[in-house]
Amino acid sequence: MRNGDLSNRSAPVIAFRVEDFLVRFKTNRLIDKVLNFIVGKERRAELDPDVVSALNFIFKHTDMTVELIVDKNNNTDELVKVIEHLPYGRLTPIRKPVEIAILLNVGDISYYVDNDEERISLVGHRHCITLEELNTLIRGR
Repeated sequence: MRNGDLSNRSAPVIAFRVEDFLVRFKTNRLIDKVLNFIVGKERRAELDPDVVSALNFIFKHTDMTVELIVDKNNNTDELVKVIEHLPYGRLTPIRKPVEIAILLNVGDISYYVDNDEERISLVGHRHCITLEELNTLIRGR
């Protein structure tokens, strides 16, 4: 119920990619690779402030639901600790990008947000959008 209106319509679900979008792993230099091996790449990971800002805005100011999509190989307790303070409703592990297309086709998620054009093309759905397109979509509501 939003603004006193009762409805049978469920809120749209916006799914964000975790790896290389929300969470950036440091892997560019040789020292990064060595430290990732010793300490663990999740402990050295950084959150993208633009994506975190979009997550917070969607969660607080819209009726949309936030979901995070993570690769099954990266779905570890350490990664969950990195993202545990973020506002999201569900963490969905996937094996292949085609699983995102399936989630979009059956209506489990409404939009998939990622800035990697290769992953977007692997999903191959019209509701795969970039962060800029998401901002335009939210402003249009």
